Amino acid sequence: RLQTLGSLDLVGSDGGEIRSVLAQPKRLALLSYLALSPGSFHRRDKLLPLFWPESDEEHARASLRQAVAYLRRSMGAGVLVNRGEEEVGIAEGTLWCDAAEFQARITGGDAASAMSLYRGDLMEGFFVVEAPEFEYWLAGERTRLRGFAATSALALSQTSEDAGDTTTALLWGNRALTLAPDDEGTLRRLLSLMARADDRVGAVRLYEGFARRLKEEYEMEPAPQTRELVAEIRSQVAAPSQSNKGRHDTDGSPGEAAVEATGQPAPPWSDDARPASLRRGRRVGYLAGAAAVAVLVVAGLTALISPTSTESELAPHRIVIAPFENRTGDATLNVIGIMAADWIIQGISRAELGEVVPITAALASRTHVAGLTYLTDSSARIREMARETGAGTVVSGSYYSQGDSLLFHARITDVAGGRVIAVIETVGAPVSSPLEGIDLLRTRMLAALAPLSDRRETHARAATQPPTYEAYAAYIAGMEAFVLFDMAESLRHFERSASADSNYPMPLLASAIALLNMGRLHSADSLARIVEQSRDALGPFETATLDMFQGWMRGDNVAAYDAVVRQARLAPGSIAHYQVAEQARRLNRPAEALRILREIDPERGELRGWIPYWREATAAHHMLGNYRQELREARRARTLNPNHPAVLVLEVRALAAMGRSRDLNRLLEERVANPSTKWPVPGALMQIAAVEFHAHGHQEAAAALHGRAVDWYQAVRLTETTVDHRRAHARALYSARRWAEAETLFRQLAGEQPGDVHLQGYLGTLAARRGDRSRAELISGWLAEVRQPYLWGSNTYWRACIASLLGEQELAVGLLRDSFSQGYHHGPLLHTDIDLEPLHGYPPFRELMRPKG
Repeated sequence: RLQTLGSLDLVGSDGGEIRSVLAQPKRLALLSYLALSPGSFHRRDKLLPLFWPESDEEHARASLRQAVAYLRRSMGAGVLVNRGEEEVGIAEGTLWCDAAEFQARITGGDAASAMSLYRGDLMEGFFVVEAPEFEYWLAGERTRLRGFAATSALALSQTSEDAGDTTTALLWGNRALTLAPDDEGTLRRLLSLMARADDRVGAVRLYEGFARRLKEEYEMEPAPQTRELVAEIRSQVAAPSQSNKGRHDTDGSPGEAAVEATGQPAPPWSDDARPASLRRGRRVGYLAGAAAVAVLVVAGLTALISPTSTESELAPHRIVIAPFENRTGDATLNVIGIMAADWIIQGISRAELGEVVPITAALASRTHVAGLTYLTDSSARIREMARETGAGTVVSGSYYSQGDSLLFHARITDVAGGRVIAVIETVGAPVSSPLEGIDLLRTRMLAALAPLSDRRETHARAATQPPTYEAYAAYIAGMEAFVLFDMAESLRHFERSASADSNYPMPLLASAIALLNMGRLHSADSLARIVEQSRDALGPFETATLDMFQGWMRGDNVAAYDAVVRQARLAPGSIAHYQVAEQARRLNRPAEALRILREIDPERGELRGWIPYWREATAAHHMLGNYRQELREARRARTLNPNHPAVLVLEVRALAAMGRSRDLNRLLEERVANPSTKWPVPGALMQIAAVEFHAHGHQEAAAALHGRAVDWYQAVRLTETTVDHRRAHARALYSARRWAEAETLFRQLAGEQPGDVHLQGYLGTLAARRGDRSRAELISGWLAEVRQPYLWGSNTYWRACIASLLGEQELAVGLLRDSFSQGYHHGPLLHTDIDLEPLHGYPPFRELMRPKG
């Protein structure tokens, strides 16, 4: 197999690299020239001026004979064959060449398959000394194949857009423009796509960069039609976002982000409170997950290892790779240090050499350590890095410039033992191609780490083709934006990475996660399906991540749980354990969730300031009825995060469950005295407290707070007219049992969003409450037949509520079971649902709600 698109590689039938040929540029050039037309023959007298133009015919022919003979010995018999005495070629079917296959697939009309082969320009960076004719030929072939790729990418973009898949259309559009950067037609198409995807800022930035480069390189301006298009994009006013509050957004939280289709229901994590780090631009620990909390694991994009406090407790087989220090003096090369760490992390994970701290945890720990200015020497910083991550082994290193080369130095430190285990032999690489050095560095690092583990054979297990430098650099930039929760910026980088190397699956998986966090569920799901086609290229952690993502999207909580358990096994003690806890809670196993959460330290690393940890801990205690412990956890969360208003929800819920009106009213008065548009607004806190008071038998306090909540929403209604506010107001009226007023508002909202299952669900329960069985059953029937994606059992849950109010207890419990199997999850809000109150004395319902573990 000969790989010529992007990096060069030649592999024999035994799977081994044929380095002898790769080390001889002219003979490799001859082989590549012949391989691009398999089954064809080339006259020797035509080959001579291409490769030996300075030699006379006799010497040139002798050189050709020697080259052919050498290639035959290296490649095996039957690959290079003669036709007569004057012609030589590659026997058909004996040597697979990606460039030849790329052309064949293009000719056959299979553009998508062809583009999976196009990793870069033909023989990128390759040249042959004293062979100008070959160089002319190679330049022409590069241009020709690049043109095929650009045209194919543009066609795939159009096909994706026609199919309604804007995200994939954008990916292919970016790829087309990368391949044909001067093509204004491609630019205009991409700008239009970005505008339709509500990325007008990104479109303007892209245009400005194009215009600047056009002026600098050609002293020209963009065409009039391009300037007119950009002027139109600048003038567009952002359309109002669609609201999509779910059944249990009774607390008025932002819940799910705006989604791509009106009426689409909330994700199964819609009761999540958005953490502080998402609001104030702080890094987020777990790369994604719920759309509201944005916490999902991605291989190489995960979060934090549970730390230990003393060196004697460090896990010896847990390894943290610190981002390498840039000592070149060139800040533009900073990304190389993170690349080196990430590539080594992926190798260790694939080779199963130990527990490896994911890259985002390493980045977060590095930031923490850098802030400790009293750590003045490298050994102290290494010890702190170990304590921060709980890793007994630290890999650290740096890189220097020397002429046109980079020199990488690395060492492995046993922190608990206080000794350097190994110093890796210095690795050099051209500045223009640093991944060559990083890949060799990883190979040497794995060999040095292997004796420390039970593994000995690491190369085959860890061997993967690195992405192109451009793709990797863009991916790293996207990851850095991601941990700051700048989803739009990270998505732009991930799309650029995917465009630069279509065989690199990580930016696609990362893009899917970013899109999920942005509430763009259709696009996220679409990208995950594309990643599924490259499953074999994923490592074990990435595969588990993809399975978790797919479990979520299908509403299969059991499959998602199994996937996060696999993640936790691959990275024991990591934040993957948090995700196991969350999935356990969703499956009605709060005691298990608490056991797992106790293994994680919420005051270290990326968990600092991360509200979802406390949300899960308090939720699990609430489900178990441990309200005093819930209150202690809530107050600890508030102490650690005093400027984060979302922690108030946790304390309010616990106080209300305990009936502590005085303490709760004091909290509410503090919030009213410090008005803010940030969630939770005072009305939301009042409603949370009211429904908890009611659920726990404190009816007088509940009635008073219901009235205050409604009054607050009505008072604000004069200035706040968003859909979100109107929905929250309607829910407040419903909870306060002001049925007629609630129905009036819900009908208005349903008229604007007729396909919204939650609004129809409220209208169904209101019909049941006023005794209109036929109307309630009609809406229940509609909910049973609705075929929207990503419902996660919410439509079935509403049917259970309607059946409960109609007195059909057995049917209601059966529907509840169905909703859980479809993705609806258990949580602390179910017991407050007034529509299920008719079931509270029904034994099957009580058994269904009883915590199982």
